[in-house]
Amino acid sequence: MHQVIARKWRPQRFEDLVGQEAIARTLQNALRYRRWHHAYIFAGPRGVGKTTTARLFAKALNCVQGPTPEPCNECPPCREIVQGNALDVLEIDAASHTGVDNVRQVILDTLALGPARDRYRIFIIDECHQLSTSAFNALLKTLEEPPPHVLFLMATTELHKVPATILSRCQIFEFRLIPEGKIAERLRRIADAEGIAISDSALRRIARAGQGSLRDAQSLLEQAVSFAGPGEPISDEVVTAALGLIGTETLLLAAEAIADRDGARLLRLVQELSERGYDLRHFCRDLMAHFRNLLVAKVIGRDRELLPLSEGEMDQLLAQARRFHEEEIVRAFRALTELEQNLRYASEPRFSLEVGLLRLAHLERVRPLAQVIRSLEELERRLAHLTPSPPATEMATPPRAESMEDAPLRPQTPSSMESSDAAHTEVERLKEELRERGKMLILGALDKAKAIEIAGEALRVTFPPHLAVHRETLLDRTNKQVIEAVARQVIGRPLTLQVRVEEDRARTPSPDQRARAVVEADPIVKAFVKTFKGEIVEIVPPEKAMPEEP
Repeated sequence: MHQVIARKWRPQRFEDLVGQEAIARTLQNALRYRRWHHAYIFAGPRGVGKTTTARLFAKALNCVQGPTPEPCNECPPCREIVQGNALDVLEIDAASHTGVDNVRQVILDTLALGPARDRYRIFIIDECHQLSTSAFNALLKTLEEPPPHVLFLMATTELHKVPATILSRCQIFEFRLIPEGKIAERLRRIADAEGIAISDSALRRIARAGQGSLRDAQSLLEQAVSFAGPGEPISDEVVTAALGLIGTETLLLAAEAIADRDGARLLRLVQELSERGYDLRHFCRDLMAHFRNLLVAKVIGRDRELLPLSEGEMDQLLAQARRFHEEEIVRAFRALTELEQNLRYASEPRFSLEVGLLRLAHLERVRPLAQVIRSLEELERRLAHLTPSPPATEMATPPRAESMEDAPLRPQTPSSMESSDAAHTEVERLKEELRERGKMLILGALDKAKAIEIAGEALRVTFPPHLAVHRETLLDRTNKQVIEAVARQVIGRPLTLQVRVEEDRARTPSPDQRARAVVEADPIVKAFVKTFKGEIVEIVPPEKAMPEEP
């Protein structure tokens, strides 16, 4: 009868454990020096060796030659544990034995009997986090003061669900995901022993699809063998088709379309993936991994440890990495990370993926630093030849009646104007008093004023034309009374509020305005401003740009 690869190649010795060397060494030393604990919890992801380690430890304890760091696998206790029919090693599935009655019947009521034949009576409880609270409570006393011939080996994928009172009575080992390279090595050993013809790159794809789980990778290998047929070689294409994986060629095409800013090609690619039934979130994650590989290739180049790829795949990756700048790859990775999170909750994943990829394809390009420096140098040369035109005569325009609450203001003579410093201080005191009174609307309008002056018996406020709306705020009867009352309190004499709006005269552009227009129209300047997302603050004529020589 055929036996599946995952069961046939289950590790039978501690040295066969893959990726859990520290745990294996600790348990072997405990056996070697007779310092084992009465209760263990093995926690970690699925398929990394938790239950297998529990069986190995049980074999080492009950082996005829033991307790020993390595079971012999020849004696009756070892063989029975492998076959799953050992009398003194009970494997319990907590998912189907969750209640307190199950715990009493299977465990507690049998403790006093002692082992039937072997050295220890061992209980292996798989997925122990699924036991009920009452079942855990029933185990507490036994875990605290167990009989000398009893050991508990518990495995769980969700350690946080195990009560703290249980954890404190156990020794805990946390299993980690198995590195992709080690999974590929073990799969190669299995393939050679089973006579399976498969390429190294195909094995790496299977190992990558296992996502750190050796058992999952072994199951995927058997699936690929069944797809190819007995004796048929297994290539990358066979693995991709058999497991429904996203091929490397598809990821290269997607990244190429992003580099070319070809939205139509991306949309067709998403349509093809959708029609073939691929999980679009998996595609997004695979594309994230591809851009990670592009970044590694861009920064380091060929590195077999960080990029376990075939020679052909490495050449394609390096060639594509040259089409991107490092910053562009980082931005693309961030955008894909956000897109993958959005796809998790999207009601229409295809539409979300299409929009996300189109945004990614139209991200602004990052300009090389050398190119930016050349643009700056060219800009300096062009500005050096820019000379302002002679000033034009201002067009005479008839004076327009000023908007005033009262009669038009007459020009003030110097003697009638207060000292600018003193007036500024008094205006600030006025604003502070308004702030303390909570008159934020009035204060906000005053802050928009172009000028606030104290001229004789008048408090004059001037607004530019585009802020004329604030004039009505200040001239509101209530607000006007508040301002005049506060001014009298702060300044010590009555002042009349006068609000005016500047004239919006059409003037002939000044030399500075003409120079600004020329500079702003320059294509190099436009590109520079767009690249750095800045604005032109000031234009300095060439003769003033550099300090004069002493």
